[in-house]
Amino acid sequence: MMVLECYVEEINFQGLSIDDALRKFQSHFRMPGEAQKIERLVEAFSQRYLVCNPEIATTFNNPDTVFILAFAVIMLHTDLHSPNVKTERKMKLDDFIKNLRGIDDGQDIDKDVLRGVYERIKKEEFHPATDHVTAVQSVEQSILGNRPILSQPHRRLVCSVSLLEINDPSKREKKHFREIFLFNDMLVVTKVLARKKTGTLYNFKKSFPLHGITVLKYETPHYPFGIRLISVVDNKVLATFCALNHEDWSRFVRDLQEYVMEMNEMEDIRIGGKIDNI
Repeated sequence: MMVLECYVEEINFQGLSIDDALRKFQSHFRMPGEAQKIERLVEAFSQRYLVCNPEIATTFNNPDTVFILAFAVIMLHTDLHSPNVKTERKMKLDDFIKNLRGIDDGQDIDKDVLRGVYERIKKEEFHPATDHVTAVQSVEQSILGNRPILSQPHRRLVCSVSLLEINDPSKREKKHFREIFLFNDMLVVTKVLARKKTGTLYNFKKSFPLHGITVLKYETPHYPFGIRLISVVDNKVLATFCALNHEDWSRFVRDLQEYVMEMNEMEDIRIGGKIDNI
């Protein structure tokens, strides 16, 4: 439970309606099927929701009302969007309101609030997060060529971005577009091979482990959003890129530097452990 609470503390629900907050909450994982596990998740959500929106607590007679309402919203979502529930048997607005009568220490919640929740849930289904194994497998299946094995239990996809690969930053060159996949322990460089209705196929170009590289930003008249990867061992330039805009430049470099640092720290810990065991 402590792990769950620590995880939920990282999610900001400030200013969100309870259904929008639940939508954001569920985007971080897949909701389990067991009622007991759902109850624990909703309890953690309710506590965090009140921390982010302390003014909400003053609108209810009992803070536990948030838990009851959140659980009811989860059940409503399941009812409205489950293919196993026939259309004529799906919960109606009046049923939803009726089921929540008196939940606030005998008082009713404003019908307009409940109507808004119902309509938003009915209009758009919650979209759970894709687990990291599935995400990596999906990328692996889309990359053709002599690529490394990507599907590893420890590996997760951080982001992907379109960059230009540059040979000489001082010269304007023919544009070589590359699709970059950043994982928590490696970087994979690909080229778009084909775009189909079922998805995009990529041709593998090269890959680098994140441990032992330095990430530098550079700017030239031709390439204002430059990124250079350098080997720490021999100062060799591994790759040179240019982002297509400032936002991609800043975000990708930030993410890349963060995971390079993480991998270097993990390697230091591993080497330190080996030395201690000698």
